[in-house]
Amino acid sequence: MEHTFQVLNALKEINQTYTLSNEKIDQTLAEMQTAKICIPVIGKFSTGKSALINTLLGYSRKLLREDITPETAVPTEIVYSPDEEWAEVVRNDQSTESIEIPAYRDLSVDANTVQYIRLHLKNSFLEKIPDVMIVDMPGFESGFEVHNRAIDQYLPRSLAYILTFPADDMILRSSIGNILKELCLHDMPICVVITKYDKHNDEFDATLQNLKGNLARYLGNQPFSVRRADIDSYGAEEVKEFLEQIQQQSQQILAKKFCTSAMSALDTTEQYLRTALSSQNLTESELAEQEETLRQQMNELGTRVSSNQKELNDQLDDCIDLICANVVDNVRKEENTLIVMVLNRQDINERLNLIVRESLTREVQQRLLPKIESYVKKITHQLNGNHFGDINISFHMDLEEIKKNVVSTVVAGVAVAFLMSLPLGAIIAGALTLINKLAGEKKREEQKNQIRQDFAQDLYPKILKTVRASLKTEVSRQIYAIEQSINEEITTQTNALQQALEDVRCKQQEENQKKVDNCMQLNSDLQKISQLRAELEA
Repeated sequence: MEHTFQVLNALKEINQTYTLSNEKIDQTLAEMQTAKICIPVIGKFSTGKSALINTLLGYSRKLLREDITPETAVPTEIVYSPDEEWAEVVRNDQSTESIEIPAYRDLSVDANTVQYIRLHLKNSFLEKIPDVMIVDMPGFESGFEVHNRAIDQYLPRSLAYILTFPADDMILRSSIGNILKELCLHDMPICVVITKYDKHNDEFDATLQNLKGNLARYLGNQPFSVRRADIDSYGAEEVKEFLEQIQQQSQQILAKKFCTSAMSALDTTEQYLRTALSSQNLTESELAEQEETLRQQMNELGTRVSSNQKELNDQLDDCIDLICANVVDNVRKEENTLIVMVLNRQDINERLNLIVRESLTREVQQRLLPKIESYVKKITHQLNGNHFGDINISFHMDLEEIKKNVVSTVVAGVAVAFLMSLPLGAIIAGALTLINKLAGEKKREEQKNQIRQDFAQDLYPKILKTVRASLKTEVSRQIYAIEQSINEEITTQTNALQQALEDVRCKQQEENQKKVDNCMQLNSDLQKISQLRAELEA
């Protein structure tokens, strides 16, 4: 990261010499100042998440409250601050409020209005992990919205998740199992922390082995490590060691992320300098010819890029239809379970949310990402393969970052639309009314058949319609963002090439004007010499 800082600042000085724009470099430098790798701490209520973080921070007085309820639980982000300490309250309407740490200790929040809180702390341990942001997540009993938030809001920026189990309650419940299955789809590493280790009993080793077996059932081949923590003998040293390892990886990951932006900026300046240098000895007519060549080549390149964009967009409708059909098929596979839940008057919203999210993640990874990857690679090859004499376009995109963002953003957007738009409450209410009505008239099997028919007529078509509409919107938004990034890069480098040619022309015109002025001065001085000579001869 420090090397990237130095490169960008050195490049700024070069750009200033030639009056090239530093706007994008300044944006990248600003992003680098605040970029963090997230480590969400997840688990059910009372597993010791907040106590673990308090132990990590090492304050004599606990900073995070350990007695919160689902109504007052919001994500709390903890980051290092080299200067002042303060708390930042971010509400759902994106308004923010800065308060001092003493005021934060007494703060009560409403999870319905506050999105998250960020603590900026001048802390000796956090100073060792300045690129890591620890996130204290609400307990998963708060509802499946917390599950969604833990994935959608933090997974794109996370390097691992910490999963807490207290030593006296190492039971893997379904709410945690569900998030593990989704994290596994994203190949997200897990660090399991056994909290309250001072409360372990004689059966601890056997219970821990059982927990590891249950974790393996959800995670498959996905690796996970186990650490211990308490407020006495172990403290949080094992967890600190894990976080310090994350810090080392964070430097590499963040450096790689911003290296792409730095390379793009270097390419732009390099093309300007090469073009200006190679055009120094061109005549006015040759410069004009070079500019016309550039214009024609860029028009041709724009046509090819547009053709590739159209080819991708033509494939999207069939791809989206297939994804939606498979999502609904996965819901149908759970039909018997859903019917039993309705008969038992259970809310099926959470179950549907999990089915849709998991199947959508798999489908987007397997069907949409290969098309986007092929498109980006084709564009990159075409751009990097274009040469106009001494002029060429260089192009860099972080394909892995694009793919990761597409999956997380599309799934998050569709999930939100799915839960907000689908009138599941009306469907369930209607089913319950039907059950009550038929309770004394028909057997349970007939009730199941009637609910199955209602699902086929109402639930599945509404899921298909809602997922298709939101999926088209989210995919189109992501494709548009990629296209904009490509077009902006082409425009930036084209403008640099055009500026190089224009600067050469201006310099030539200045030199020509200097020659004209010099000739005029010489002639004037010669006339003066003649006059002086005439005066002497008179």
